[in-house]
Amino acid sequence: MQVLCKTVTQITYAIHVNAKTPFEIFIDDIPLERFYESGMNTTLELNPYLLSNGLHKLKVRYLPLESARDGLLQLGDMCF
Repeated sequence: MQVLCKTVTQITYAIHVNAKTPFEIFIDDIPLERFYESGMNTTLELNPYLLSNGLHKLKVRYLPLESARDGLLQLGDMCF
């Protein structure tokens, strides 16, 4: 008698955001995380929100600081 064992590898998907400005995170247009203060460093695991196999759309929306005179987001406000 021969027993075959299959090894299953779990893949974990996550996003790490290091932002100087407020931000919102969406997956498939569903909001996952919102932070409306400045200076946040966070990691969010995405697996609980991936309800099916296939392609998903991940969106991070950076918002301008409240102190921005013109109400616009400046390139120096973002960290990549």
